[in-house]
Amino acid sequence: MPDFLFVNPPLSMTERYGDLAIGGSNLPPLGLANLAAAVRAAGFSTAILDAAILKMTPEQTIKKITDLNPRVVGFTAATVAIGNFVEIARGLKKIHPNMPVVVGGAHISAATEATLMRFHDCIDAGVIGEGDATAVELLDTLLNGKPIENIPGLALWHNGKVRFTAPRPLVHDMDSLPPAARDLLPNLPRYYSPASNCYLRSPSTSVITSRGCPGRCTFCDRTVSTNVLRGHSTEYLIEEIEALRRDFVIRDIIFYDDNFVTLRKRLHTLCEAMISRGSPVSWSCTARVDMVSPEGLKLMKKAGCWQIAYGIESGSQEILDSLNKGITLETIRQTLKWTQKAGINNRGYFMIGVPGESVETIKKTIAFMKSLPLDDFHISYFTPWPASQLYHEIKRSGYYKDIDEMWGQMSGWLPVYVPDGMTAVELERWHRRAFVAFYLRPRPILRYLKNSARNPAVFVRMIRGGYGIIKAAIKSLLLKQN
Repeated sequence: MPDFLFVNPPLSMTERYGDLAIGGSNLPPLGLANLAAAVRAAGFSTAILDAAILKMTPEQTIKKITDLNPRVVGFTAATVAIGNFVEIARGLKKIHPNMPVVVGGAHISAATEATLMRFHDCIDAGVIGEGDATAVELLDTLLNGKPIENIPGLALWHNGKVRFTAPRPLVHDMDSLPPAARDLLPNLPRYYSPASNCYLRSPSTSVITSRGCPGRCTFCDRTVSTNVLRGHSTEYLIEEIEALRRDFVIRDIIFYDDNFVTLRKRLHTLCEAMISRGSPVSWSCTARVDMVSPEGLKLMKKAGCWQIAYGIESGSQEILDSLNKGITLETIRQTLKWTQKAGINNRGYFMIGVPGESVETIKKTIAFMKSLPLDDFHISYFTPWPASQLYHEIKRSGYYKDIDEMWGQMSGWLPVYVPDGMTAVELERWHRRAFVAFYLRPRPILRYLKNSARNPAVFVRMIRGGYGIIKAAIKSLLLKQN
């Protein structure tokens, strides 16, 4: 009987990735692992149930929670998974009406009032913002039979309306947090793996080294970690990497921060520390194109960096400006040339369907993408994430009768918003065309063959991912004919 059971609700690969589910990634729920680590460090017993990775049904999840019989059960729920969470929470409440059900994560922080208005019957408390200290204080209070109304960082349903407690202060000393409790997850190398084009060697896993992003992009939601950037020290990260190598035989790491390179002094010291240890792992990261330098890229390469994912978004300067990206097409081109020259692979993140998008701007994006020295490519549909600037603008515009009814489709892989002058079918066709335009070219094919020869263990996942692309190509041709 754990004091606090943390649950990742069921969510299938198709729900997450649509047509490209076969090549999608399964990364560990580090948010839950961080919360479990905080609760355990405070002296309480805890466990994690990752129902998504175990491919459990809602009924199986409810039964497993009932069998474990925790004192408190806490869920994380992305926007696309909120319906799955509610199904389980309501089922659980029918069996254990007095078991406290808590939900945290980006969705409840971003859409607090709308979520509690609709689902307050199965939610005892919503954890708003960073939940490390809140989870510990909430558990201690509940176990002692005390009221939770004065705990900072909560949203509660009270007398027919949502009540917020005092805001929970941000964690500024990131090294004060215990390492994520990965040992409480299902076997890390066996169950979890990034997409085949996101790692160089296996086993591979993700690490988050910082919280917060100073960017002001209009399509992003920053309600949990805010714009205040904070990071772990080099010493902390080196210990975490060594633990991953020792305990899970990890050989490759994805630094999964919003923008890994922003803390430049730490980037330098971390690279130097990895070089001094012989760069025992290969690694990749995300970065803004305006926050790297030729010298920094050379150091990263020497330290084991093999790929950087850049948020490019569009090949139209007008669209980039409307998204408040603060970058130019020329900056993108120059940075990717620097990265290529340093011997690091370029991975580009794009999206289509933003407000103001047109067939012409999409054509510009595809042409721009093909002109860049990109080794890999990712394109999603614009999604109006709750609490983002564009979410509020679209909601005020009256585009949706009820935008909150669309939560279950907000995965980034469905055209839930269609710009004026376009149709959903057109967006789907151009989305598939973009994949085909990138991957059915000699450069990407040769790179995949090279990686397969270097690491045969990755080959099967590459074949599966390639099958998804071929299916997308066929659908694109069929849509064109129709």
